[in-house]
Amino acid sequence: MHVSTVCKYNQARSIIGAAAIRKIFPELSVFSAGVQATSTNVPEQVRFIADRWGIPVQESTSTSVTSSVEILNSSDLIIAADEEVAHLLGQSVNNKSIVNLQEISTAIEFTPHDPTGMQGLQMEIELAKVVALTIQEVVTFLKLRSKNSITAVIPRTPQAESRAIEQTLSANKSKGFILDLNLRTPDASIWKDAHLPITIIKGDYTSELTKLVSALHKKKATAAILAPAYESSSPENIWLSRELINSIVKLSAIAPVTLLTSPLTIAGRTVPDAYFASLAASRVDVIS
Repeated sequence: MHVSTVCKYNQARSIIGAAAIRKIFPELSVFSAGVQATSTNVPEQVRFIADRWGIPVQESTSTSVTSSVEILNSSDLIIAADEEVAHLLGQSVNNKSIVNLQEISTAIEFTPHDPTGMQGLQMEIELAKVVALTIQEVVTFLKLRSKNSITAVIPRTPQAESRAIEQTLSANKSKGFILDLNLRTPDASIWKDAHLPITIIKGDYTSELTKLVSALHKKKATAAILAPAYESSSPENIWLSRELINSIVKLSAIAPVTLLTSPLTIAGRTVPDAYFASLAASRVDVIS
């Protein structure tokens, strides 16, 4: 199965999206290009960000759409970075499988912008949105989700966490799972009045979660809160994994799942990888 990612210059968005797909879905064939690309080296800043997130870039130079029409025409899915890219792409290729990240986004905070000219944190934020939306679309394309919903509830700031918790519990209604994915400042005590069984995830987060999900299947449980016992200095290594996505999807096969994540902004600074906790979600609600 072949997936292509396309942006304007094949310098950042399509490059980082392709890298994320290769990391999480190694069984897929992945190609990236740009509608206005020339043979230019991939920026070191993009490589640095990708390496830090554990999704190394394979491309060395940009590739143009005009030189790749045959590959793009045969792609099973083409993910365009925005509406303009999708429009220009449609003029060059004959493929009905084009989707664009702007129409995929269900929250304005996730709407990606062209990072051309951006530096540092600003670029990281835009690339993090691209990674989150790209993986959400691949999960949809591969039909991995069950019939039950997977919703990510994200507080915009720490001050909004109480409202996010309230919405999470309201959506649960005693039939469904809450997966606490706040791996930066974990605090299981926030669930003490939830009137739902709480399981604390200790040890290796991903492997322990996998075991817990299997146990919940055997027990035929329909409601529980799963919360982390410790903080992680590099949660992206946990979030950007097929194992975590598989566990969330398997959990949703029993009952709806609500993911509560870390705040997008901490101490006035947006945390780029906070977007990654929504990878398996089909809906994202950002709470102010």
